[in-house]
Amino acid sequence: MVFDISEQITFIQERKYQKKILTILKNVYHEQTNSPVLVELDCGLGKRILSYLIVSRYFPNLRTLILLQATSSLSETVDFFCNKYKMEVGYLGSSTPPYKRISILKNYRVVLATPQTLSNTIKKSTEIINFDLILINEVDKIIRRTATRRTLIYPYPTILSYFGSWIIGLSGTLRDSHVIITDTVRLKPELQTLAENLLDVRIITMDEIMSGDSDLNDYVEYTSLKGHSIEDPVIYALFTKLDDLVKEYRKKILDEARKEGLITKDTKNLALIAGQLPVDSEIKGKYDSLLMMRKYITGMLPVKFKPFLHRFPEFSKEEINEISNKSKKIQNLIPIIGNSQKTIVMVSYVYTGEIIQTYLTKSGFKTFFISGKVYDKSKVVNEFRSSDSGPSVLIMTSVGERDLDIPESKKIIVYDTVNTTKTMYQRFKRTRGGEVICMYYKDTSEEAKVKRLYKAIQEKYPWSINLE
Repeated sequence: MVFDISEQITFIQERKYQKKILTILKNVYHEQTNSPVLVELDCGLGKRILSYLIVSRYFPNLRTLILLQATSSLSETVDFFCNKYKMEVGYLGSSTPPYKRISILKNYRVVLATPQTLSNTIKKSTEIINFDLILINEVDKIIRRTATRRTLIYPYPTILSYFGSWIIGLSGTLRDSHVIITDTVRLKPELQTLAENLLDVRIITMDEIMSGDSDLNDYVEYTSLKGHSIEDPVIYALFTKLDDLVKEYRKKILDEARKEGLITKDTKNLALIAGQLPVDSEIKGKYDSLLMMRKYITGMLPVKFKPFLHRFPEFSKEEINEISNKSKKIQNLIPIIGNSQKTIVMVSYVYTGEIIQTYLTKSGFKTFFISGKVYDKSKVVNEFRSSDSGPSVLIMTSVGERDLDIPESKKIIVYDTVNTTKTMYQRFKRTRGGEVICMYYKDTSEEAKVKRLYKAIQEKYPWSINLE
């Protein structure tokens, strides 16, 4: 089935950088090499409109399967194609009745699907279904963060071997590394792993897109990265002891790993891979628990993390009782929000988010909350966007904020950070431009982590970051 939409897309004005990408794709296709293409396109530069132009204007006769990594992304993309641009597409999600799925795959030229639903469908089918093109959104997410023999997440090995189609992968974050465990343990660039799995791949980087006669800089919105330091002598003392213990157990792990030949003197980023090394379970268990305790202190409220401290004999009851139940991080939120009319606060834990919502609501802010438990995230986001009755704050957990873009907000406050550069960059780009402020306890490993992340982000994604 070919759906003629030529009259409906004449009003789309291609940007120069989009045309450059699309021309490269067209040239690769006409070379008939079937070489996969990976496109690095930063957040907010129109990966969705690029996908639409690929299937409608540049390859209107190719049967195309578009893979979206999450149900929410599938829903938004279907709405974008069908309602905004009136394009006829089929789609497969967890709510699609099983008896309709094969028919959709066979009878629509363009099909949008989540990987799991697609895999379940083709496994149960006795019919062979072919597509000319597979377009993978957020292609970096098909790589395992920690990999052994298999480097692709399930069910991508099944999908890619079944179809054997031409592949285009889109992502704004192709510059991170992941852990590879074989005879040794090492960090490996995710892009290298993707290239090895897809074979003879053509990579279109942001550097290439920005080079020559490009208008990309006209559309990039810069994000300012700032830090907010919090002084707390009791928390500082707690961190100092924890950091010393972490270093002690990390050294034990690395010493054992060297003896076993798991790492060499040339192995880089030892601190990042220490937790993945298959060494003495007791030592590794203690190390993991220390890291988790440190994470609890940065992201939880004292009333929640103090009970966990009692599990460590290194901390006395007197030391633990000295910790105030009032969080200085929460007390610093209102000054950071300032006169911002729409602010996003990102947290790791639901309970922390709930307490922040209560605190800010009592302080006169209109608040909204999204976590993984919220079914209709779009409804909450739209209410936040349209709120005009004074300063509004949207609190989101790390699970709740996935696949959400909220350009209306120009200020993001990160209550606690994680170590993964890619994850933090994706969070920072939930808005378009504006400022991101990461909170941290002064002179602790949390401050060092934030500064390390900022530096890594600026090095990997320099085209849209200002570090202040």
